Amino acid sequence: MFRHRGALQKDGAPGDFFGWGFSASLFDNSGSTLISVLSVVWLDQTKGLFTLRASSTAGWPACKARIDCRLTTPTGDVVLGPPTYLRIAQSPVT
Repeated sequence: MFRHRGALQKDGAPGDFFGWGFSASLFDNSGSTLISVLSVVWLDQTKGLFTLRASSTAGWPACKARIDCRLTTPTGDVVLGPPTYLRIAQSPVT
């Protein structure tokens, strides 16, 4: 299982994202190969708090990866966030 909690900001400050749509995907470092579509759970839209989740990481390759986020405003405009980078490592724990 993968879980990442985060907070969105508007102009560098916490913002109200009530009514916004949010999707996220995990790609390889280049952004060309999709590793996983992540589910988004809003913890508090009025404060921009969210969790990204994937139920299984079994097929994920060990590599540097990036999360790309896409937000849709209540008026339908699309906002793309900058990628968030992470390293996927193989674990010796089974």
